[in-house]
Amino acid sequence: MKRIYLFLFCFCPFWLSAQLKHELMFQAYLSGDLTYWGEVLASTETKDMPLDVLRQVTNYEYGYIAWCMDKKNTNEAKKYLENFAQHIDKLEALGEKQSTILVYRSAFNAYSLFFNKWKMATYASNAINYTNKAVEQDGNNPLALSLKGNVEFFTPKMFGGSKKSALEYYEKAITAFENQKAIENNWNYIATMLCYAQAFEKLGETEKAIAVCQKILKIAPTFVYVRDVYYPQLLK
Repeated sequence: MKRIYLFLFCFCPFWLSAQLKHELMFQAYLSGDLTYWGEVLASTETKDMPLDVLRQVTNYEYGYIAWCMDKKNTNEAKKYLENFAQHIDKLEALGEKQSTILVYRSAFNAYSLFFNKWKMATYASNAINYTNKAVEQDGNNPLALSLKGNVEFFTPKMFGGSKKSALEYYEKAITAFENQKAIENNWNYIATMLCYAQAFEKLGETEKAIAVCQKILKIAPTFVYVRDVYYPQLLK
C-alpha cells in the first residue's frame, strides 16, 4: 500500500506542490487569518490523496474547523467537519497510529457538540474519553499531550479540570515536539507554546509566561497575536 502511494506521489506534480506549502500555511496561521488554509483545503478535495498528504490535510482541517467556528463561519465549519470525519476514517484504514486517530476523534466530538446542543453531554464525554485513550495509547504523541492539556485547562475545576495539570501536559507536549524535531513550520507546536504561556499566566506565574512568549517570538517573530496583543498585555 505504501509503495502505491509513493508511486502516485512521484508522478503527480500537484501533490508534490501541496507538500511544499507548509511555510505558507504556517505564515497564514501566524497572521491569524486562515483564509489561505481554506483555499488550499478546497483544492485537495479528492478521494485519491497519498497517505502523507492525507495526514497533512487532516491536521490542517483540525485547526481550520476551530478557526471557522471562532469566526462564526458555521457553514464552512460544518462542511469541513464532514470532510474531517471521512479523512479520519481513511487514515485509520491506512494504518495511521491509533493515538493520532483518537486525537482527531476527540476533536470531532468537541466540534460536533457546538452544532448539536441536545447531545452536548454525549459529545463532551466522548471527547474526553478519546483524549484520555490517546494519551494512554502513546504518552509521547505531542498532539495527544497537547489536547490533554487543553482538556485540563478548559474543564472547570468542579468537574475535574486543573490548570496545573494542563501546564504539565503542555510541557510534555512541547518536549515531545522538540525531541521528535517536529517544530519547523508546525502550527501545532506554536499553538501549544501559546497555551503553555497562558497556563502560566492563569497560575499567576507571569514572568514564566513572558519567558515562553519570548521563546515563541524568537521562533516565530511574525506571530501577530503574541507580538501585538498577548505579550504586550503580559508586560503591563
